[in-house]
Amino acid sequence: MLGNLSDNIQSGKPELWPLEFWQLIIQLAERARMTPEPRISLTKSTTPDYVSPISNTQYEFNLALTTLENSRILDVRWKAETGSQASWVRLQPDKSDALGQIIEFFSPIQPSQRTQPQDINWDTINKAFQLYGPLGLRTIAHIALGSSHSLDTISLPLEFNNKIWVQPDAIPVGSDVIRVGGLLEFTTSSAKFMDRWSRPGHYIWAWDIENIQIEKLGDKLLLIENPYPYWELLTRLKELPITLVCLHGETRHHEASQSALANLLNRIYKKRPGVETHIWCDPDPGGIFIASYAYTLVKKLGGNPSFWKMGAEVFDELETVLLSDQKGLPISQSEKDWLTHKEFHPDLLPLANQIITKGIKGEQEGLTITITTATAYQMK
Repeated sequence: MLGNLSDNIQSGKPELWPLEFWQLIIQLAERARMTPEPRISLTKSTTPDYVSPISNTQYEFNLALTTLENSRILDVRWKAETGSQASWVRLQPDKSDALGQIIEFFSPIQPSQRTQPQDINWDTINKAFQLYGPLGLRTIAHIALGSSHSLDTISLPLEFNNKIWVQPDAIPVGSDVIRVGGLLEFTTSSAKFMDRWSRPGHYIWAWDIENIQIEKLGDKLLLIENPYPYWELLTRLKELPITLVCLHGETRHHEASQSALANLLNRIYKKRPGVETHIWCDPDPGGIFIASYAYTLVKKLGGNPSFWKMGAEVFDELETVLLSDQKGLPISQSEKDWLTHKEFHPDLLPLANQIITKGIKGEQEGLTITITTATAYQMK
């Protein structure tokens, strides 16, 4: 199939190529069905992490670009010398089959996970804007299409540039990074940080937490599983006396008592023992275990934990919020088995039973539009 091309691709270490790069060339392959030499510009809407000044995957992205450029699959327009940063890529003539084979053999994104542009209901997306205004990429995808990842591999039409915001995230290699925002003032050995209510908040590296001094924090602490809901709430809860921390899976498999997250929480609870700590995760099996472990960690370190928006009624909220006919994603038998046999906090049992009974799991992204300053400050 690939022949000698396979050796060239293997030498470029495709196992290191970022997910964002695979999303890009999948889009390119889709466009090749309509035009012989499709071209995509690398911008904040198409490759937000790659063009971000805080990108941690630019080297690997450029490695992928140069590999396909040297293999004469892609024509790459570099902003300066080769390997600096690209401004656009174009599929070389008659290379759509070769690109398709590269995607088939090496891409971590399976065909079942790919959404075609023609499958997108843009009218429903426009309706969501009319109801709720500008939203983050995964927020609008969840509300309009039923899954927060529906637009991940789609190049957005220009008409949505001022309606859908895409926030690049830090992707750490070799260390932990904690995402924090809201009312939190602190100093590290290198700088002083003030409260921040704009995306993406602050990133704190593990080594900075070792010397962190918490100077001011909110009356409540909100731990949020995923980055997009965390970013949405940074602007929605502006000026409230609340500190936001993004869990981002740090407590997925254990209570992570030796992690950077635990180290930060320990410093926070030493500053404010017993501070109210609300934990909000996806209404799905993964979210239940992340939340349960986070509860144990908070309790151990001296916080006062509780769950927020993680009761059985959350599916009723999703019914009213989501415009898509798809109100949840199907759960597998193995996920049902986890919820049936594994231990987690008893307060999460009603949610687990709803998931099992309905046979679906939910996401937290779309629920952000139900959160106002009043509901957040009165959280229970």
